[in-house]
Amino acid sequence: MIRTSLIAVTVFKEHLQVVRSSSMKHISSLQGVRQFSSIDSHGNSMFKQYVEMKEIKRFMVSSLTKVGADVSHADALAEVLIDADYRGHYSHGLNRLDMYIRDFVTGICNVSGSPKVVKENMATALVDGNNLLGPVVGKFCIELAMQKADKCGISMVVAKSMQLRKSLFSEDETFLSLHFRFESLWDCWPLSVVRCVKGLL
Repeated sequence: MIRTSLIAVTVFKEHLQVVRSSSMKHISSLQGVRQFSSIDSHGNSMFKQYVEMKEIKRFMVSSLTKVGADVSHADALAEVLIDADYRGHYSHGLNRLDMYIRDFVTGICNVSGSPKVVKENMATALVDGNNLLGPVVGKFCIELAMQKADKCGISMVVAKSMQLRKSLFSEDETFLSLHFRFESLWDCWPLSVVRCVKGLL
């Protein structure tokens, strides 16, 4: 069961065609469908809905473009969020849409623009993400890394100034890719490690 706010479910109820069924066996066999539930203050499920992924994508792209995002950027983010939902990582799917919209509205993340290569040689590159969405910068970096690896056999592309919350992977099976990202020290565990490291810095 996916718990989501009543507001989000109400929006979907108003705007989307809902697939309803009492048989979980039937629903689990449907491709590209996500379940939504509304939970009351006592934790009881009020109703369940099933929404097609293509409708969720349309809703996401529409919501992001409404706050000023480029259509291509909104589409790239929607693909990543839908992929997370489809794989069962609901914490990194549609649940994050509100957070990204707030990032656009408050100016934390740029709504338009493109990544730029700051430095490069045959096999490496440094990319400035211009504070764009992670999926946009990530796709740019992956394509650049694949071009360089095609010529040199190996490559490394590093990005700065991007809003990344999920790694992207190359869908081309002829490439092996490794992805790393730097987080704040507060993401370390246990917290005693953070205190020790901060004391050294």
